[in-house]
Amino acid sequence: MKEAAVKQQIIELSLAIETLACNTEKQTQDLYLCDLRWEKTNTDELLDHLRMQLRYVLFDLQATRRENKYLRKMLEARNKRQDDTNES
Repeated sequence: MKEAAVKQQIIELSLAIETLACNTEKQTQDLYLCDLRWEKTNTDELLDHLRMQLRYVLFDLQATRRENKYLRKMLEARNKRQDDTNES
């Protein structure tokens, strides 16, 4: 595969990730993903940028899952306490 074709695919992947990340609420941590500089001409730099984007998205997904799990446990504990007080 020619370098130009690989570079174009990397740019398309980066744009897809950027679109997904930037369509969420604008938060400080999202700014890195939205701050793409396409004047980078080196394919290696684009790959590094794409890797960093993927790591961030995976980190954010894992953190969201942890938060959701924690919040579910809190809700279950609260509901259990309410059930216990209603039974008494």
